[in-house]
Amino acid sequence: MKPTDPRMKMAIWFRRLSNIGFVIALAYGGFMAWTLFSAARNNAKLEGMQFKTVEISRLGEVGVLPVKVESDASVDGRGTGTARAFIFWASWCGPCHSLLDSLESKIKAGELDSERVFAVSMDETEAALRAHLQRAPTSVPVLFDPKLDLARQVQVSGTPTVALVDSSGKIIRLSTGGFGLAGRIAEHVKPQSP
Repeated sequence: MKPTDPRMKMAIWFRRLSNIGFVIALAYGGFMAWTLFSAARNNAKLEGMQFKTVEISRLGEVGVLPVKVESDASVDGRGTGTARAFIFWASWCGPCHSLLDSLESKIKAGELDSERVFAVSMDETEAALRAHLQRAPTSVPVLFDPKLDLARQVQVSGTPTVALVDSSGKIIRLSTGGFGLAGRIAEHVKPQSP
């Protein structure tokens, strides 16, 4: 028996659409869980890895300037002999924006030493990176890795990925996505007492 009332037909279609929406949401949730699980498994394998020297860039006033990330994970001499954090992010990544905003708040509150945290942009173009930083400036030094040389070394599988590095340049923790990354970074890179 087919319903003849147009409201009944509409109700049936809405129910079908909601079922399809539920299936799509369930599939997306499963995909995200699998992605984060795979990233966590990969990240665990890389903990203890020593950085290798690589040349990338940093944003200058007018262009990009070459910088060297040394095997001790210092960047042109910054951060030598101290714990550091590298945040791999991109301007199109919403969770990355939240993380950088949280870090900016911690820097302003004196809970984080911005000289020991490096934001490694994986944007493809300098223009995209500059446009984002114009809208949302940050105190964290921004490195530019358009060829993904440093990202490949750390085997970044998603954004944001955070590498917590000890004073010798070994990765002691690698985290992709998730909650509480700003707190982990602040705990790892506490401001040094004068």
